[in-house]
Amino acid sequence: TPDHGTGFSIAGKNLASYKSMFNAIKYNLLFERCAL
Repeated sequence: TPDHGTGFSIAGKNLASYKSMFNAIKYNLLFERCAL
């Protein structure tokens, strides 16, 4: 069904955005630690 396809694509996009957000936070903490 089309619903399944869109559901999976939406879940994939959410996962990707969470991943990038987590990476941004991780690099931010690393940068702050190095700045100190």
